[in-house]
Amino acid sequence: MAVLSNSFPAPSPSFLATVLLLHLSIS
Repeated sequence: MAVLSNSFPAPSPSFLATVLLLHLSIS
């Protein structure tokens, strides 16, 4: 997650939502 934070200092809410959905889908 640290790498993502460095790559995206201010990720958009839609990006965060996409990551969350992907995480839930993989789980």
